[in-house]
Amino acid sequence: MADNASSARESNMARDRTWSKTIEAHGVRIRLFERATGATVYLEYRREDGSRLRKSTRTGNRREAERVARTVASELAEELLLGRSRGPITLGELFRAYERHRLPHLPSEARRQFARTRQRLFLEAWGENTRVDNISQPSVDHFQRMRVNGEIAPTHTRQDKSVRLGSVDGDFRWLRAVFNWARRFKIDGRPLVSTNPMHEVEWEKEKNPMRPVASHQRFVETLKYVDTIDASGRLRCMLNLARYTGRRESAMCRLRASDFLRDEAAIRRVLAAMGFNENDAQHMPHGAIRWRDEHDKMGFATVAPLGHAMREAVDEYLERNPRVGEAWLFPAPRDDSKPLRRDRAATWLLRAEKLAKLPKLARGAWHPYRRLWA
Repeated sequence: MADNASSARESNMARDRTWSKTIEAHGVRIRLFERATGATVYLEYRREDGSRLRKSTRTGNRREAERVARTVASELAEELLLGRSRGPITLGELFRAYERHRLPHLPSEARRQFARTRQRLFLEAWGENTRVDNISQPSVDHFQRMRVNGEIAPTHTRQDKSVRLGSVDGDFRWLRAVFNWARRFKIDGRPLVSTNPMHEVEWEKEKNPMRPVASHQRFVETLKYVDTIDASGRLRCMLNLARYTGRRESAMCRLRASDFLRDEAAIRRVLAAMGFNENDAQHMPHGAIRWRDEHDKMGFATVAPLGHAMREAVDEYLERNPRVGEAWLFPAPRDDSKPLRRDRAATWLLRAEKLAKLPKLARGAWHPYRRLWA
């Protein structure tokens, strides 16, 4: 019995003396261990779902085992980032990395939604398993043909609706920017893509881009019918905003009541809070509007002065529709907790122009009034 107890103690002491070490590389923690002193070293990695990866390093040399573990850590890090193992990157893998590491940092939800739509279009045309390094001129020609013919389209657009080359040019320029990002995004010192395939291809450009400009007379005639379409005055105020501030309809739809700055004191407070020159407030005698960065296409926050005519239009609207604090300045017709949708605003505007018996501006709703301001 004494001999057995002594043998058990010696066995336990031997197990206690076996080597174990945890290393961290590329953001991945891996434990190295020996099952017996001087034996082959094993590595173990615990995944987020609780499962374990355990494998032999095929060496009993601890220094060599650490080198193997760091290589495995690099591969695991890439697998975590892209959802894939090493090898040529596919379009689907690239977009997953972009969505995880770049998309959340875009300045507005509109920009993020634009990116998701572009991803879906390219995946639908080329396929998720298309290798990035295989994208070439035939790929570009195929996508352009499908877009122009209406074979692929955003979900909010009729599937068979054709588009002009200017829209396709925007798609390709977005994809080129994604590849540029991928060239700068590195894993273990290696970029996701080595070259930008869009630099080696060409696509057709719009020869006669449509940029209709509304006339002031159109603005005046449309104003006569806006209250027929929207008795609350939202459309009237928004049309004045487009005419006298040149802002996009998406930014106008998402204005809060607190964004209307009535006096110099209010303007100073907002300018100071935004890190701007508060003395600019003295040059805004008719008040100002704060345009928030999260609702701006380019992600810029600004405080813009109002002219006399615009101030009268806002005062008239708020007299009919009192709004305060963080309430939407232009709420949805049936739900005050939501802003007016831009597609509804466009529909209202086109209906008012039709009542005014004005000719339809080709490919233009709100934007021609922005150009009138410009």
